[in-house]
Order: sequence, then C-alpha cells, then structure tokens
Amino acid sequence: MVYVSQQIDTVHKELVSISTDNNSNSSSNSSSSSSNSSNSSNSSNSSNSSNNIASYSRSRALLPAHIPDSNPDGSDDHTRVDIALMNISRKKEGSDSVHIYFGKPDYKNVAAIVEIKHRSGKEKDALAQLYTYNRNLYTNQVNRRFTWGFTICGTIVHACVFSNDNIFVSKAMDVNSTNGRSGLVTMLVDMAYCEEDQLGYDPTIRLDDHGNAAHIDVYDRKTSRKYTLRILKTIMRATRSFGRHTRCFLCRDDVLAENVVVKDAWAHSKRRADSVNQQEKDDDLRDEVVFMQKIRDCLAGRDDLKGTFASITHGGAVQIVGHNSTLEDNTDTAFGELVQHASNQCEFRAHRRIAMKPECVPLQNIENVDQLIVVVADVMAAHTAIATECRILHRDISVNNMLFTKLPDNTVRGVLIDFDCAKDMTDNDFSTRPERTGTYPYMSINNLANSNVKRTQLDDWESLIYEIDNFTLAKLLKTRKTLFEDLPGELRDKDMGVDKRNPFERRAECAADIANDLLKAVLAARTKALERLKSQHQ
Repeated sequence: MVYVSQQIDTVHKELVSISTDNNSNSSSNSSSSSSNSSNSSNSSNSSNSSNNIASYSRSRALLPAHIPDSNPDGSDDHTRVDIALMNISRKKEGSDSVHIYFGKPDYKNVAAIVEIKHRSGKEKDALAQLYTYNRNLYTNQVNRRFTWGFTICGTIVHACVFSNDNIFVSKAMDVNSTNGRSGLVTMLVDMAYCEEDQLGYDPTIRLDDHGNAAHIDVYDRKTSRKYTLRILKTIMRATRSFGRHTRCFLCRDDVLAENVVVKDAWAHSKRRADSVNQQEKDDDLRDEVVFMQKIRDCLAGRDDLKGTFASITHGGAVQIVGHNSTLEDNTDTAFGELVQHASNQCEFRAHRRIAMKPECVPLQNIENVDQLIVVVADVMAAHTAIATECRILHRDISVNNMLFTKLPDNTVRGVLIDFDCAKDMTDNDFSTRPERTGTYPYMSINNLANSNVKRTQLDDWESLIYEIDNFTLAKLLKTRKTLFEDLPGELRDKDMGVDKRNPFERRAECAADIANDLLKAVLAARTKALERLKSQHQ
C-alpha cells in the first residue's frame, strides 16, 4: 500500500477540488476544478442544472447508515465498518424528498467509509483498515472508478481518496477548531452537490432501479463513435483495492445483432517520452486496443486460427462528458493536482473499454484431459502466429487468460485473451529494457529474475508449463493424466534450451526454434485428442 500525503494550503483546495459543485466547469477535469476551487462557492449558486447530464445532475444526501459498527450486505468477509456514508439520491429531479436508509448498510449504496479511532496518531492504522474495506466497494459497485473515505482519530479528521495505486490524504481537520469544522462541513456539502463522477462513479455505466448494471457505453477509437450496449450479465468483478480493477460484462450489441464481451480496465500506460515527435509521445506503447486491432487485421485471412483469440469489435479510452468538454478517463484527468503534488511518483493508468468476441468459458470448467490438450494447442498456435506475424508478444500466459468455447460435436476451441501486458516486439525498448510483467505464479525464471535479457516466446511457453502444473496439481481434473503424456518423449524431456553457464542468453538465441518444436508437438497431441473427443460424441 502506498501512503501519499499532500501538502496543499487548504483542505478546500486540496480534496474538495475533486468534489466541486455540479454547476462548476467540467466536472471530470479535476485539475481544472482544482485551479478554480476558490470560485466553487459562487458557482454553487448558479442555476444551470438543465445543462447537466441527465440522472447525474441531481443532488444527493450522504447519510450514515442507521446501524453503525456492522458488517455490510455484499461483504465477502466478517469485517465491521464503523460508519458507512450512504449515497441516497433524490428519487426525481427537483424533488426534496429522499429515501432514508434504515437497517444494515449495503456496499452497493456506500459512497464513503469512515474509520474511527479513539486516539490521535492512529491515522495509518485507520487507512490500512479503509484499504481492506475498499475491496468490497469495488466488488459490489461495478461503476466505481475510485473511492472516498474518512479517518477520525480523536478529534482529527482526514479525508482520503483511493486511486488504483495510491492513497491521497488531506491535511488534518481538527473539529475542535473553527477552521477544522468549516473545512469538514464544506467538503460534505460539496460532496452532496458534485457530479457523481467526482465521487468516483462512472457515468458511462448506468444502473437500473435495483442497482444492477443495465447499459454501458463503449467508445470506438477507429470510428470516433459511441456504442451503447445492453448489459446482460456481469461476468467478472474487481476484487482488489489496488490494481487494474478489471471488470467484464456480457452485453448485447444491437448494431451487430449479437452478444459481445466488454472488458473494462485501468491499464498501465507507457509513452515514448524521449521522442521529438509529439504524436509518438502521445501514443501508448502498451495500448491493448491498438494491439487487438492489429491482431484482428493481421490474422484476418487465417481461417485455421478463427476463434482462437479475442477479436475486437469496438474499443477505446472511456470518455467522461463534462459541461464544456469530453475527456479521456485516466489518472491525470481523474485526480489532477493530487497527482501533480504527490510526494512520490504516481503510476499513469488509462481507463479503457473493449467489446470483443467470442463469449468464452473459464479454463476451470474443462471436463477432461483431451479438452485441455486442444485448448492449450489452440491458444499456443494463436500465440505463435501473433508473435511471428503480428510481432506482438503476449507476456502473460496464465489460467485466467486461456479460455475456451464449446462446439456442438463435443470438441472445444481454445481462446487467448488479455493483451494488457503485451509488447510490440519491434519497439527498441522491448530488447534493450526488458521489464518484469505478468502473473507471478506463472512467470518464467528469466522474468522473475528481472534479468536484462530480452523476453521471448519461450518465456511464455515456460509460463504455460507452470500453469498446467498448477492446474493439475490443484486437482481440477478428475484424472492424474497430464498434457505431457501425449508429447513425444524427446520433447517431453526437452531442456527448453537452458545452459547452466549462461541460461537466459543461450535460450533467447534459440527461442524461436525451440518454440516451433514445442508447437509441433502440441499440435500433434491436439490431433489425437480431437479424435478421441469426436469418438466419444458418436
């Protein structure tokens, strides 16, 4: 957990700048709001509510749940929250009535959590507890981009904002002092009137009356068009306080008249800062949308690979619409001056959303070894083609990124997904500055050692072996038979090109040849497995 303490003159300028009144300028541009925070009290008297986005311009009541010190509904553990501030919106535009929330709090409706300590000096302990609660906020609120919290230690109150990688903390507000009480009250009032995206909600994911995700907007970079899709089911929820906060939805695309899977994530972004070309500086070297579009176009003629990799239909950065502008959602536009004044460097993340096909089944649902062999062969065939023809290395082979589809003849088709960690193999940084990336349990030794030897296809093949070992040892299959029993003996015992004197460099030199041999062996095993699956169907 990264602890970031801000040293800005006043609380109002520091954190309330994120929650300026909904009649201020662009609600989504926090840096712009920060610079104009001194005018927020004047703009709060404005009557331009008709210009606000429908359903996000209404004020709200932030009220504590009726039962304090309780385990909220939706929690997957037994932790007890001291105070949950509930987001209670007006039922109708212009209505003065609100629904007072009685009973236990529900994480679905929690706007912020308050952690209380009886003595001062316990701020870090309180923050640590808020950090653990936030995981449940992200899990239960699929439209949450970042979260708010408060710590009360004795008479000292701190407001804090939790981003994907950092915690931004306000200066102390002592409620025994006039200034402290004024700052806290001002902040709570502004939070009741600000736009919901400034509280961390995502206006491009809209909920129904029961709080379930109903519609989602996907902006397509290539066509500069917004697609609104109907959400049929939430497939995957964010389960951590920090990280990419990846969520997946099964949606209906009425334009294509078919179902698609929408992935929503805050991915690390990397730019070529040393370039003299401004366009190159702005280009993201790790943009999954660009990679998937290139893969789709490059492999369009490969019928043998059809359905073995996720194929993008629409995709681009999430667009937050304000009063005077539309901004791409990322850590800079979401947190503005908080990032600029942070005492340590904050990771830059871009909020992207991708609609893709096909709808797949998790690898954990595999039924037998033959199906596993086919899935592995299909995925690695796609992986090899993407590396050799598209010059993109996946770099994150893991159990979550290998899925499959079931076919009517009892066979399956493996599908490679998730190019968040992928890298352009033609980029100079790829070979000169390798980085450790991927899923820890499946990383290659070269990757774990963080060596300066470039990553190759063999690193991903090594990850595959660890994945299969983990998969079978976890007894997810009813048989002890593994993939390797169907491999030719000379390849089953192959040394993967390792040389004890200089293992990483020698392996990198012969990586392509070894990977090609491994693929041939796996494809041969796939042929046998398919024959067995078809005979069982008959």
